Amino acid sequence: MHACRCKCASGRTHCRAGRLKEQLRKIYFPASTPCPEQAENWIRSGVRAFSLQKFRMTSCVEYPFPEPFSPREDVRIGFISDLHYTGSDKCRAILAELLASLDRKRCDILLLGGDICADSSELPLLSGVLKELSRRAGTTFAIPGNWERGKSWLSADYWKELYRSCGIDYLVNETRDIGNISITGVDDCGEGYPELPCRFSPKKYNILLAHRPDTAVWLESVSSLQNCHLILCGHTHAGQIKVFRGLLPASKYGMKFDSGFFRHTIHDTSMYVSSGAGELSFPFRFNTRREAAFFCCKE
Repeated sequence: MHACRCKCASGRTHCRAGRLKEQLRKIYFPASTPCPEQAENWIRSGVRAFSLQKFRMTSCVEYPFPEPFSPREDVRIGFISDLHYTGSDKCRAILAELLASLDRKRCDILLLGGDICADSSELPLLSGVLKELSRRAGTTFAIPGNWERGKSWLSADYWKELYRSCGIDYLVNETRDIGNISITGVDDCGEGYPELPCRFSPKKYNILLAHRPDTAVWLESVSSLQNCHLILCGHTHAGQIKVFRGLLPASKYGMKFDSGFFRHTIHDTSMYVSSGAGELSFPFRFNTRREAAFFCCKE
């Protein structure tokens, strides 16, 4: 994102055109507006991994379903976000390690948290990547990230058909039930309009897929998270370059939701923010691991 470089008569860097652009963005993409009051309802949680396998470039991390809820059936769920696949040697190495993680864990459900793609020139490579990922799980769901929704010349039907042809159900403000588990996928808050179902079923273990944690924060301002048990997000890359704190936070709330588990102070809702699998716009990471995350009932 580039700051407005033109200066108005007062010497301020934010000119009238820049303010107008921000006002229009609030009208057309209201979900991108920060909600600091709702953000305060989330605190960092101490859920710890019980399994960690480190590959050369990525990590495979396994967590128990956060208390007090878990699915009533034994199920393993995988979550991968922000691959930003370009076809480079590094991307192929990262993908190979992710696939090795999936082969090892044999998850029942795989969830893709958006930004699997990169620039438009690399889109012809994406179907092969999606097919390899979907082969590793019984059922695979995906949601749009800002790199999918930001390609405004490509319709929602294009993405749905692409993912469908690869064996993946692409959810945009939609819900699917798999046994006792209900999965809702929402639109990206920066480039679209996320919406929750009228209510989450109290008889299901409800998982919400939202590309960025800002989406979960905003949704609480217009709907209720009651009976939503687990929210899975990405987008932040954990700050991507971390010395004392991350230098590239991709959130309206800075590093508050950089990565890891968070707990809602009112509802029994947990949120996990993945550090993601790749990077784009800035070509490397420092002190932030790439990961595939898995969730299951601890034996």
